[in-house]
Amino acid sequence: MFQHIRHPGFTFAAGVACLTTALSLALPSPLIGHAHAASTVSLSLRAILPAETYADGPASGAALASKKKINGIAVPFTSQAAGSFTGITRGQYNNTWLLLAGGGFDGKANSADLLLRAMLIDIDWRKTDGTGSGAVNLGDWIGLSDPHKLISAAIRNSTDPTRPLTNGDYTLRGIGRATDQSLWTVDSAANMLHFNADGSLSEAPHSLTGIADGAVQDIGLFPDGQSLLVAFQSAGKIEAQVYTTAGAVKGNPLGYTLDAASDQTRGWLPINDHQALVIEQDDKQNAEAKIKRIYLIDLNNAPNGTLTKTLLADLLKIDDPHGLGTDKVFGSSANQFGLAPFSFPYQTIGGVYPLDSKTLIVFNDNHFPFGTGRDASKAAPTEMIGLTLPAALDVRLNVVQQ
Repeated sequence: MFQHIRHPGFTFAAGVACLTTALSLALPSPLIGHAHAASTVSLSLRAILPAETYADGPASGAALASKKKINGIAVPFTSQAAGSFTGITRGQYNNTWLLLAGGGFDGKANSADLLLRAMLIDIDWRKTDGTGSGAVNLGDWIGLSDPHKLISAAIRNSTDPTRPLTNGDYTLRGIGRATDQSLWTVDSAANMLHFNADGSLSEAPHSLTGIADGAVQDIGLFPDGQSLLVAFQSAGKIEAQVYTTAGAVKGNPLGYTLDAASDQTRGWLPINDHQALVIEQDDKQNAEAKIKRIYLIDLNNAPNGTLTKTLLADLLKIDDPHGLGTDKVFGSSANQFGLAPFSFPYQTIGGVYPLDSKTLIVFNDNHFPFGTGRDASKAAPTEMIGLTLPAALDVRLNVVQQ
């Protein structure tokens, strides 16, 4: 069920709207299996959720206590830390979003007291015209739970009758919300989980065949709500497989050619019935980061079983003609990296979602409290940016909001 976060100032828009965006794609044809140079994307929106953001709930981070401080932050925490987001989807109210707090404290062993939640936010974007505070406002959350005992006691042995799930149970990758407002996600060990709108597990998890434990990269729900796109590592490469929401395989796996062998992927968000957004990235940050890119892939264009990919945005080369990176509203310190010229050089880019056909929302997984991001001496915030593309995408995401 929904729970209230202690942060004030969050309001919901009234009324019911069905959001359906169906606009044309106007992009160059890609080379097979390779990247194109994208036209310059520009920074049009920016907002920041501070690293030290907490929500109501029991104390968390007990397993970190021996460290006393991590990146300047005292551990453990007196309530629930809000960060390490690993997925994004539209919220159930107009102009809201759900961020999946599924990453934990960088490992299940550290995270048994960190509750799995989908955090509802709205964003007061700082815009190019100088309006907006640049704040991310936390509202309610959906607590993920197993009250009907669909998960075995060996995995979930909580004495709480509602059986709340924690990041010690699952490390979740990606989130999708169907038109009935139920939520879909997959954990790193390839268990597909389906939650009712109130966050209660609706059926026993489906174990996806053909995927090794720890191999899942990310998932995305197709707009029809009937299938999931799952990306995973297999024999040293990345493959993408479509599964029905019952866990059955649809078609053959398709290969994804990495720009560098050590790269990882996130995102994998279907924007229509055959195209998806993919984030490819190295594991570096700040000046060491070399690859942070958003591609468009086409499931219907995979010669010899290899996906084509078109470069939409190089996150290390973002045009910022209005100076959002150095806007005084953010109070940037002199030692922050990648503000002028602007780049998004975080270790992990957590997800991407279209705001409209020409604007992509991108955020980082801040690995709280371990990630440092722009300032090597401080824990990274969750930074959210809006990128304007030079050409429109064919976005057909149907979401009911109220």
